[in-house]
Formats: sequence, structure tokens, C-alpha cells
Amino acid sequence: MIQLYSIAARSGLEKKGNSMSIAYKLPMAITGVILVAMVMAGCGSGSASYSRGDSSTARLELNWPDGYGYDQSTGQLTSPSGPKNATLPSYVTKVTLTISQGGAIAATLDVSLDTLTIDFTIPSGDTTFTITVETSIPGVAFTDSVTMYLTAGEPVTLVFNLVINAPPIVDSVTASDTSPQTGTAIMLACSARDLDGDAITYSWSDGEGWSANGATVSYVPRSRGSKTITCYASATGGTGSGSVSITVINAPPVINSLTASDTAPDANENVTITCDAWDPEQMELSYSWSDGVGGSARSMNQRFNGGGSTVTYMTWSVGPRTITVTVTDDEGATATRSITLNSAKFSYRIADDLCLDGCDDIYRLEGMTIGDNLSFTCDAMTYGTGTNYDIAVSRNFGAIGSCDFTTGNIVARDPDLIDTEPPSTIQWTSTQNNYCIDFEETCAGGCDDGSYVCTLTSNFPITITEIWDED
Repeated sequence: MIQLYSIAARSGLEKKGNSMSIAYKLPMAITGVILVAMVMAGCGSGSASYSRGDSSTARLELNWPDGYGYDQSTGQLTSPSGPKNATLPSYVTKVTLTISQGGAIAATLDVSLDTLTIDFTIPSGDTTFTITVETSIPGVAFTDSVTMYLTAGEPVTLVFNLVINAPPIVDSVTASDTSPQTGTAIMLACSARDLDGDAITYSWSDGEGWSANGATVSYVPRSRGSKTITCYASATGGTGSGSVSITVINAPPVINSLTASDTAPDANENVTITCDAWDPEQMELSYSWSDGVGGSARSMNQRFNGGGSTVTYMTWSVGPRTITVTVTDDEGATATRSITLNSAKFSYRIADDLCLDGCDDIYRLEGMTIGDNLSFTCDAMTYGTGTNYDIAVSRNFGAIGSCDFTTGNIVARDPDLIDTEPPSTIQWTSTQNNYCIDFEETCAGGCDDGSYVCTLTSNFPITITEIWDED
């Protein structure tokens, strides 16, 4: 910070017709002292007398406060705390003294930046002295004026309250992303410098109510469109500013989760899949589902049932299957998420009632894959005593009702399933495409109606048809 110091006329008065020539010394230095210039239109022992309108010559010199001194040749200021630099700051480019009398400018004088001294001649009368300090900083200048009546032989005092202290210069304002999405944080940075060495504080505004403090801040845009974000750098000399422009674009939907009621279902089982999503701009969302297989709309509808954020999916094959949901907002922005279902087996449920001794239910298994490993688990219930079931799988497959369950055709069997035992499992490996399964209720000394529940699992899809039913 630079302030002008006191200056006073000391000697050298000389009558020169109607003018007064003054060697005007205008030094500047750091500290907080005000410029005081004393212009004397005459002095001495009183042997000379002057009337209004006369003029004299005077030299103005520094009149420092107690404890201060100044060496014009070196530009050094001494003070109670030691030497100080009394030169102008580097950003000062011009110092001008303007003298006006009678409402008109009498003289505009450039002050030497090297010596800070100027000579001028001025007649007595109403006079305005104006000091102007120009700088290299756009829009930054300093000025002050003093008006008084000069009378030959009477001392006057000029006091310029002029502080030369420039505001900070903002060199750059940057954004980590100039095309952010709504709701996505970006970093803003402001770089500034103060030519007077003063401490700088930073503040921010987006013109929409947001504000922050600090050279580097985080900014989260809440609405779309073009925005101008301004950084204000403040110091003792004032406030400088700089801005950065960003264009906020539509943010895509956000998927919180994608869940399945069972991620390891049996093949041919229905699984409920739910997508939890939202849109940062509160737009309506649409959902599309895929299992990566493609096919016609009809085949897709056979695998997917329902729509929107929740669907039911039929796991129609063994092995991993990736289910993908695509969420789209009103303006076409999308988000995707996937989940994998690992189907180990196809699963088929067979359940029915049987009547008294000797009743049969017969099922045909068709479209089987050779080499498929099949498992058949059954549980029985009876409503009397002495009832059991004979479960047999036959390879002899013919027309409806022509399955042959003679001993030579049986590939798997449990001849004595009763309700007091754990469920029974029979297994076999297919060597042909079609088989028959027979449930026969048998009695050992009287029996009653019963029922059974069975589950058939396979690695490949099959078709099961009941061809004989005795309830």
C-alpha cells in the first residue's frame, strides 16, 4: 500500500510579475501518512509585501512527521522502525498534476516517475490541484483534489487523501468440467495476485443463490442450462473478479439397485426382478428388459412377464443368464444395470391324488436330451394304513396308454414309498428321447385314498403329459 506524504514550502520566494513558480516535489512511500503540501505565496522577514494578484516562486519539499525522513536521491524513507522503500509500485504508469483556475484547466503536468518532482508557475487566485495516478491494471486509477484561494504572502495547506493500493488481479477461473450433468459435483479454482502483497480472500456466486468461500470450492449444479460462476478476490485495495462459464446438461437416471427373488433358480422357474431407479430432474422413467438372447416379441414375452420397474422372468435354460434393464428418461438419457441368474436345473412339479389299491397315474416324458441326468423326488401322503406307492420309470414309450412297465423296461424304481419315510429320489441318465413314469398305489391289507407330490429336475427342457389318471 502506498500513501502520499506531507510536503511543505520552505524557501526560495521570488517575485516574477504575475506568476508564482513552484518546484513541486511529489514523493510516494509505504505507510499510512497523508500528503500535505503547503504552498506559500510569500515569506521571509516581512520586508516584502504582496497584494492579491501578485505572484512568487516557491519550492515544495517534504515535511515528514516526527521520526520520519526521506532521501530523494535514493528513494529511501527512514522511520522509527527502520528504512522503508519509498518508490512507486510497479503497476503505476503515470502521475499527473492538474491545476485549474476560473473553471478552466490552467495546466496538466506529468510528474516524473523517476524523481517524482515537477516545476510549475501559477498566478494567485482560486485554484484546484488534482493528483491522478494511473496504473497498468484495467479500470484502476487513483485521484484526489484540493481547492483553495492562493494569495501572495499567505501560506496555504494542501491535503491530498490519496491511498495507492490496487485491488487483486484475478488471473484465471477454471472448472474441472465445463459441461457437467445436473447433480454432479465439479471443482472450481480461482487464481489471483495482489500487487501490493496484501492477503487475499475469495468468495463465489452463481447468480442463483449459491455461494462459497475459498480459492478452490466444490459446486453441484441443480438445474440445466448455461451458467456464469464468478470468483471475487478481495484485499485491502478492493475487489477483483473473474468468471467461468459452464453448460449444465441433462443427467441420466440413477439406478439404486437391481434385485432378483432368486439368483440361483431352477430352470423353468419364474423369478421376480425389480429395478429401483430415480431421475435427478424428476422426469418420468421407462424400463426395457433383455436377457441377451433376443428373438421375436412373442418369444420375449414368453420369457418376460409384466413391465415397468418389476418383471417376472422364466428361466428357460440351465446355466448363467444375464438380465439387463435399461432405464430411460423423457429426453432419452439412459442408465443400465445387469444381474446374473445361474439356473442349475429345470424343475417340474407333479402332484395328484390316487384312489384305492391298484390305481395308476401315468405320465409321458417327451423331448428329452440323450445323456441328460434326471432326478425324480417324491413324497407320499395316505389317509389310511398300509398304503404305499410303486414308482417306476420305463423306457418303453409308445402311443398314449401303451407304456410298458414290465421288468425289462424299467430303468429306475422305488417299489415301496410310504408316508412315514423321507421323500424318495430315483435317478437315471437318458439314453432316448421319451420315457414313461407310473405311480401305482398298492396295499398290504387294506388301504385308503392317498396323494403324492413329486419334482422332476433335468439339465434340459422336457415336456410332461399325464396320459392315465385314476383318482
